[in-house]
Amino acid sequence: MTSQRLMCRVVALLGIGAGVLATPAVAADCPELVGNWPAGDAFAVSVSGPTAYLGSGSTLVVVNVSNPTTPTIFGETQLPGVVNGIAVSGAYAFVAIDQGLIVVDVSNPWAPIVVGSVGGWLANGVAVSGPYAYVASSSGLRVVDVSNPTAPVEVGSSDTPDQARGVAVSGPYAYVAGWPPLEVLTSCEDLLFTDGFESGDTSAWSATVP
Repeated sequence: MTSQRLMCRVVALLGIGAGVLATPAVAADCPELVGNWPAGDAFAVSVSGPTAYLGSGSTLVVVNVSNPTTPTIFGETQLPGVVNGIAVSGAYAFVAIDQGLIVVDVSNPWAPIVVGSVGGWLANGVAVSGPYAYVASSSGLRVVDVSNPTAPVEVGSSDTPDQARGVAVSGPYAYVAGWPPLEVLTSCEDLLFTDGFESGDTSAWSATVP
């Protein structure tokens, strides 16, 4: 059974890479549901170690997933808007909400605490790299210095033709999903921020890079 599931995962990844997800004949149970969190809707999720961070409406929920078959709630905190995206770095969760970016101290998962915020714009997604949070917003990509999590400061931005829906950062580049479906921009390690590439004539809602 283990070898079958391994084959399933390998075949599924190959299928995704080719743009078509085939159903392997040897693995009708792939992917297999092993557990769930039944207490309401979840619109965003991020995982760090044995802990998952969920956006359920306007609530950030911290969940113990050390036993994935029976997730249990550590703690939660109410935020001033709907959670659209979450990124976790160290002891902090950076949460994109309808009103901007919220910084939550999650060093004590039983009592997450809001410690900072910045915004005035709709935030759809967020990624963190080094001292910067990259926020996909209603008016493009915004860059926030979070070196002091209690006092985040916007330090750069780049307009997009439509809303930026999602963002991922790898090395010196930020990858922004929206319309056009993908834009590649230089990141802010040296406070450089210029358009580098854009592709397509459709739309995208999220982006991820390994």
